[in-house]
Amino acid sequence: MTNGHLGEPDRAWAAAALSRLGRMDVVARQLDSIPPDVAAQGLAAPYTSFRDHGAHGPLDYAPLENVLTAHPDRHAAVLHQLAPGRGLCAIGAEEVETALTALTSALPVVRRHALVVLSGAPLDAEQRERYTARLRHLRQDDPDPSVRNAAATLGG
Repeated sequence: MTNGHLGEPDRAWAAAALSRLGRMDVVARQLDSIPPDVAAQGLAAPYTSFRDHGAHGPLDYAPLENVLTAHPDRHAAVLHQLAPGRGLCAIGAEEVETALTALTSALPVVRRHALVVLSGAPLDAEQRERYTARLRHLRQDDPDPSVRNAAATLGG
């Protein structure tokens, strides 16, 4: 990841692997010494469709929120990496509550990601009702246009 002799794809793969293995903190400590695209791919990695293959930990937005709160200048690049249509992860029933809670995150990238992954998640009736209510709110009142636009494209 920090080896400047390697190309960016190799460095991005290393950053993504670290994050997928629960070591986003290592990527975060190197933000000033790695290219912005490498950092963005590393920070986004645990939330992409690559996560759907093999064993993975539970959905957890806290590491991403911690890094982006400390480094708000990285938000736009991660938002781009986690745009709808770029291969976001699927979540299971045991992760629905985490994603529902994330709909109130201070970070647009987290709210938008949660909106999209919840749209295909196995929701019970009560969860569907909560999701639909929040979806309507975000569609109309979210301060970030990327969240409003994503919400507008989703049913509910």
